[in-house]
Amino acid sequence: MPWPIVWHRRAFISTYLELSALGVLAQSSGPEDVNLPGFRLHSLKGPLKGHYAVWVSGNWRVTFRFEDGEAVDVDYVVYH
Repeated sequence: MPWPIVWHRRAFISTYLELSALGVLAQSSGPEDVNLPGFRLHSLKGPLKGHYAVWVSGNWRVTFRFEDGEAVDVDYVVYH
């Protein structure tokens, strides 16, 4: 039985947002370059202090930190 069309649309939108965030990260030299409308940039606390996250979809985030003007330790994670 095929997946509902709504699922395909959600998967496409989520993939598009993830690739947009990764594209912006590739061209950024610091967190101020990633602070764009819709990305919901925020710094992380605790063991990930010094890392940042941007919203992708639902509970999914792209996390990263900057080192020598480049995004490093980039990860795609689900929160909570």
